Amino acid sequence: MKLRPVFLCYLFCSISLFAEGGPPMLTDGPGTPGNGHWEINTAITGEIKNDSKRYELPVIDINYGLGDTIQLKVETNNVYLDTEGQKTSGIANTLAGVKWRFYDHDGLMISIYPQLGFAPVESSFHKGLSEYNNIAILPLEITKQFGPLWITGEIGYEQIDHAVDRMKYGVICGYDVNEDLTLMTEIYSDQKWIGNDETRSLNFGLTYKLNNQFGLLCSLGKELKSPEQQHATLFYSGLQILF
Repeated sequence: MKLRPVFLCYLFCSISLFAEGGPPMLTDGPGTPGNGHWEINTAITGEIKNDSKRYELPVIDINYGLGDTIQLKVETNNVYLDTEGQKTSGIANTLAGVKWRFYDHDGLMISIYPQLGFAPVESSFHKGLSEYNNIAILPLEITKQFGPLWITGEIGYEQIDHAVDRMKYGVICGYDVNEDLTLMTEIYSDQKWIGNDETRSLNFGLTYKLNNQFGLLCSLGKELKSPEQQHATLFYSGLQILF
């Protein structure tokens, strides 16, 4: 699935350029766009190994604020896969969800974010472009602010069609250098609900606010642990648009 991954200033206003998690990091956070506002993230992401390369070009992540604490989301991507010289491409997965931030007080925010995903083109799953036919995700996100420093954690349950259920969890430590620039470090893991089939990665990212409507999203990471012998290099490069 998208390693998508996904960052982040905490601003007390109806619309902020970045949230406390999400693109370009893998861990999501409880931030929402604000009532009546749109947040669109478009990006190129990649997983690069010695014998294979997987690019998502483009990733399109559309979010809408329904009230100040609810976010509606639809995300889709197109994948290019190169495995030992064998190349294929196509539409991969589509993901839709609703985030509800049910607690927001004294710099502490908590949300739930149920999501459903599917492969729009069934052949994409058999080609290895899609990571699932159908999936249901139920995560919980928490962010705590300490002045310019903030910490976001997420833990979620994944029910995948015709596969062993999985869990994901991640932690981001972010620092708002100024109102335009935020730096982040992340540890993220995805594993079977029962068993040790774990993929764990370390990511470094930044967001840079160009103006009130546009921002840059970038991250670079490396798998520290994987069921496969090779550990992938990960990257995310994108643009965030708010209106």
